[in-house]
Amino acid sequence: MDDAKLKEKAMMAVVAVVVLYAVAVGVWFFSAESAWKRAAKAYGRECDRYEQEEKLIAEKRKWNDLYEREKAAMPTFEAGKATDTVWLRKVEDLARTNLVLITSIDSGKEVEAGAGRARLRRS
Repeated sequence: MDDAKLKEKAMMAVVAVVVLYAVAVGVWFFSAESAWKRAAKAYGRECDRYEQEEKLIAEKRKWNDLYEREKAAMPTFEAGKATDTVWLRKVEDLARTNLVLITSIDSGKEVEAGAGRARLRRS
């Protein structure tokens, strides 16, 4: 009778080990599957980003040509010469074209970007 109990205990131990291995394999499989899914999504995002960057690189010549045209049309000034009168005229023309009335502009001093004030009112 002791042999039968010993065999039953041995069989239970073997079954328990097999069940534990099955659980471990299942956990590993599902975690590996979710890791593959995350990697596939990241790969897809990077492929899309790569395609966008390829398109931008392909348009480099077009943007360089536009830049060169605008650069050639920009007025040049001597160092130290005030340029606000030229730019104020251009801003006023642009505002008038877009039906915007500029009621006052603080000018005559160099200021940091964003520090100048202009009060605008739609016509």
